[in-house]
Amino acid sequence: MNATPTKQYNTVLSQAKKGVPGFALAYGKFIEKVTIGQNSKSLIVNYSRSLAYIALHFSRPPHQVSVEEINAYLYSMMVHEKCSLTYFKHAVFAPALLVQVI
Repeated sequence: MNATPTKQYNTVLSQAKKGVPGFALAYGKFIEKVTIGQNSKSLIVNYSRSLAYIALHFSRPPHQVSVEEINAYLYSMMVHEKCSLTYFKHAVFAPALLVQVI
């Protein structure tokens, strides 16, 4: 018998699922799409994280955020947050993939 409690991690993905109305449903559809498409585990993890960050930033699912808002967010990430090119690409392509599903 193991008396050690299981750790509960409050990842950005779990925060978005719990805190952003509609994100969990949209995320479920996204997971179906990428699973059927046999995308890599790395793509799924990185795109999921990007979608969660966007959802938390705007307090709504990424597919409900306008192109202008996404562009402003991406500009802010590149100029003020100095994010990596890889993060930038994930933040661009993840919402585009999600919109195909919704």
